[in-house]
Amino acid sequence: MLVSIVITNHNYDRFLAEAIGSALGQSYKLVEVIVVDDGSTDRSREVIAGFGTRVRSVLKENGGHNSSINAGFSMSRGEIVIFLDADDLLDREAAAKHAEKHAEIRGGRGISKSQGYLEIQDETGCGFSGRIPAALPPGGDYRGAVIRRGLVAYSHSFTSANAWNRLFLKEVLPLPESGAQILGPDGYLIPLDALFSRIASIESPVGTYRIHGANRGPFGWTFTQSSLERILKIKAERLRHLRFWVSRLGLEANTGRWQSHDWRWLLERNVVSRTQGRGNEVSFAELIGGPFRNDTRSTQKALLLSILLAAYLSLSVAFAFPLARRLLNYPADQYGRRRHNGAVQNVT
Repeated sequence: MLVSIVITNHNYDRFLAEAIGSALGQSYKLVEVIVVDDGSTDRSREVIAGFGTRVRSVLKENGGHNSSINAGFSMSRGEIVIFLDADDLLDREAAAKHAEKHAEIRGGRGISKSQGYLEIQDETGCGFSGRIPAALPPGGDYRGAVIRRGLVAYSHSFTSANAWNRLFLKEVLPLPESGAQILGPDGYLIPLDALFSRIASIESPVGTYRIHGANRGPFGWTFTQSSLERILKIKAERLRHLRFWVSRLGLEANTGRWQSHDWRWLLERNVVSRTQGRGNEVSFAELIGGPFRNDTRSTQKALLLSILLAAYLSLSVAFAFPLARRLLNYPADQYGRRRHNGAVQNVT
């Protein structure tokens, strides 16, 4: 099976050569490497030119991440497609691991995607403890889970750790390019993929995710009203997109209950409502019951989380918000933020 590695880039010349090198250095030999430059104004195109005919390039005007995904996919030929962000790296065995998973299940429509872990490092190459995500679910059929729980049907990794089945991508691409482009590839494709076919998980890292000042991963989100409102807006758009496809595929789902399975969404919404002086818009029973409605969590962990959420609801803002920040795992006061009267706000 041919594996297409599509590298999407915009003004990441300082990382791009390493990303391309990691794609070209795969132990699996049936690989094509396509580099899409989305109107960079730095030295990115010089970097791409330096690799000569070893890569195929798409040099386009700036149109956003989704337009780069669409352009790269249209040029690709592989049965398996990896979308590698230019500031990330692939492990040497990544393509081989993904190809093995896809080869295991080739009957019918096979699998929608395989996914692995990403190790974490900063822009200087220093590593961090932990990996993304903390744990992957076993491979299997998660359609029923999506129908019941929506966005929290299964845990998943970031873009660069996924290898998509071309048949699935042909069904759902192109990604929307117009408007504000609230969602990137992950937001549109996950967990939509599980509605089409099975998911396979790889129990080892397949690449590296860089944390740096220019990317917008979860490590860059701040515990502020504006950030939380944006996150809620993103989740609302993801839900709208998923509902559209559930309807299009003729599936029956109680989509109005999906958000009740996402305790993080419930807590984020409640923090915003309290910040705006509207009180607890999420009821006590709804919030503390959230962990139990997500059946991927053990009873013991769900009980502990439920107790902490009950504590959050019983505390004053001065103490509740620091607890909420820790539960949501947002970084502490960094990147120009300060705590004010128990809340947090942007420093202009």
